[in-house]
Amino acid sequence: MDDPLTSEEADAIIDKVVERISRKKMEVPALLFFETHKPLSYVGSQFTVAMSPFIVPFFGYDRTRDAIRLLSKREYVDRLVNRLESSAQARNRRPAPELN
Repeated sequence: MDDPLTSEEADAIIDKVVERISRKKMEVPALLFFETHKPLSYVGSQFTVAMSPFIVPFFGYDRTRDAIRLLSKREYVDRLVNRLESSAQARNRRPAPELN
């Protein structure tokens, strides 16, 4: 699980994560979580490695590996936060539907 992500792989994973968070309209709580825990992202990735025998049955090997690889570098967490902010701003710019 120590093979690094390419930039394209990281972008694809980040896009999937942002899409799932945006679909549930949870950008603000996700931003709060990732900004607060950004200094611990590497520790979180290593904790996920240690707990992977228990996590893999629920989330699958590929998703667990992607999470570990994504959290292992602060650069990727920064990209995730930036994309979440962009998604939240884009959603807030859309006009609300009229309730007549």
